[in-house]
Parts: sequence; C-alpha cells; structure tokens
Amino acid sequence: MLRRFDGRAVSRWLAIMLGAGLVTNANAQQLPGRQAGSGIVIGLEYALLDNVRVVSAMACAFAETGMPGMKHYVEAVQWGAMQKGPTQPIDFTKFDWFVREYQAKGFTELTISLKPHSQWGSKNVGLLRSTNASPKPEYRDHFSRWVSAVVERYDGDGTADMPGLRWPIRYVEIGNEFSSYEPEPVEEYLETLKLAYEAAHAAFAQVLVGHAAFLVTPVNMDVADPRDYDTVWRTTRRVDTAHDLTDIRKVLDHPELFDFINLHNLGDPYEIEHLVRWLKYETGRRGYTRPVVISDTLPTSYAGW
Repeated sequence: MLRRFDGRAVSRWLAIMLGAGLVTNANAQQLPGRQAGSGIVIGLEYALLDNVRVVSAMACAFAETGMPGMKHYVEAVQWGAMQKGPTQPIDFTKFDWFVREYQAKGFTELTISLKPHSQWGSKNVGLLRSTNASPKPEYRDHFSRWVSAVVERYDGDGTADMPGLRWPIRYVEIGNEFSSYEPEPVEEYLETLKLAYEAAHAAFAQVLVGHAAFLVTPVNMDVADPRDYDTVWRTTRRVDTAHDLTDIRKVLDHPELFDFINLHNLGDPYEIEHLVRWLKYETGRRGYTRPVVISDTLPTSYAGW
C-alpha cells in the first residue's frame, strides 16, 4: 500500500521503466470498460499523480489485473493543492490525469478522495503537522464550491464535465482516514462532512458519499459479547489515538451524512469479518443499514506500522 510507504520509490522505478522503454504509453490504446455489474467492486490503490507519464504507465500496468476499481493518492489533489488561495481557480490537472488515464485503460469505478486540507482555508494545517483540517468559517463556502466543482466535473451529465470523460465517478470519500489524518474534534469533522455531503449531492444526485474511513486496527473486534467492544478499545495500545470508539459512534449517529460506511483494514484479512459484525451491531442499534467500502488494505498483519 503506497500511502504508508514511500511512493517516491515507486515513482523512481516507473521512471526507470519508462526510460528503458519497458512500460508502454497508456494513451496508445483505449480499452473497453470492465463492469462490476451488481457484484462487489474490487479495486487497487494508490494511483500516484507525480506526472502524467507515471500516471499513464501505472494505468497501463494495473490494467492487466482486470480489476474495475482504482483509487488515487490523496495529497496530490487535496483542497489546498488544487486551489492555492481563495481567489485562485481550481486546478483539475492531476485529477484529470487520474480519471483520463485510468478510464482509458478500462477502469469503470474510480474512487475520489477529497481531503479538506488547505493551509489557507483550514483552521490549522501546516507543512509538517495538522491539527484541524476543518474549513475556517470565512472559507466554508469556498470548501463547498471545491467539493461541488470536483464532483460536477466527473459526474457525466454533460455540464462542466472533463473532456473525454467515459463513465461517471460515483464514489467520493470526505477525508481519507478518521485518524491523525483528520485529527479535528469529531463535532467539527461532522460539520465538514455535512458541507461536503450537501455540496456533492447538489452537483450529482447519484453520488455515493462516504465519511473518512474508520481506523480500527489493531483493536481485535472478535468478541463474544458486544459489551466487550468498549473493553478491547480501552485496553488495546494504539499507535494512532486521534479518534476512539466514542468518536466513531458519533459519526455512525448521523447516517444522513453518508451513503456508505468507510473502513480501513490494516490487519489480517479475516479482520474484515469481525469489523462487519461490529458494524451490523452498531447500525442495528441505530435502525439503519449502509453499504460498506473497505478503502485501504494491507497484505500482511499491520505491516504499515
């Protein structure tokens, strides 16, 4: 998984492959789409957005998997990276690279991650450390317009769409992880989520919005009694302590703000069974159901840490 490791190493490898002529240009051939139908959408992450040749080469290589889904590296297109100031235009260049190159190679179900980090627009976002990515009150409308503009560009309705868009993008997450990546108080994150949800749905009625993904690993959710969920959270030593089970439950209290539940599975793959059982318990108590998206995985037990 590239986000928790050094993506630059992959970029250097791709640059070598390109220079040696071992990776072909993805623009050379447009492939038919691979539709998931009504089944489970399986995808890959993360598409690096360093430059268009890297994007093109990775799209070409990953197309050989036959998977329909793909997600991009989030920091390259976070709010502050796309809009340099409140009076500056929104730069879609890197998002367009991602959408155009991967759709050209047949990826029909792309996922967009909208990370609300901006040094000018967020309350406390710095180059090295961020403590509150929620938009400043005077820039809340700017944040909503950014979300709306991105969703509108890739919704496929013929209005302000990216030139050459082949399929609409339905899956959008607001913040890529409910952890130290989104460290603001949960009440402020919920305000950000509400702004984004309303802006996204105003732009595209069929969009599916997810909250920032819950980070549960390394808590062992394989419990015999639901009352033990609180116990294992309280007794497990966690590296990232920005949000606990109480904060997660506050997000789950507001199903009107998301269309799917977003999870990160950073432990054993069998962890997924216990996470889904826990979610059924939580949503059952609240009287609703939602689809589940597992938007980050690792092939080995908690290797990312």
